Amino acid sequence: MKMEIKIIPNAKKTEDKFFNNEWLTIKPFQSNIVGLSLCLQNANGLGKKIPISDTTIPIQENISDYGYFWFEYLSADKEYQISVDLN
Repeated sequence: MKMEIKIIPNAKKTEDKFFNNEWLTIKPFQSNIVGLSLCLQNANGLGKKIPISDTTIPIQENISDYGYFWFEYLSADKEYQISVDLN
């Protein structure tokens, strides 16, 4: 399943996305986003935060232990669309 996640400069966090998949892949893109992290959490509240320092390389993460994800960031210079594949 493919989805687009919108980064809004003043929000600092995207909306939560729920899933029932094993792998999450972030497609590479050019950005000036500071402090970007992929955040994963399960229904019990256990979570994981994965810093993303370079958005120009693809990122693949096993998400089978989690139920939803979102992105957090310190700042963004403009609006971005992050393409995510869930398999």
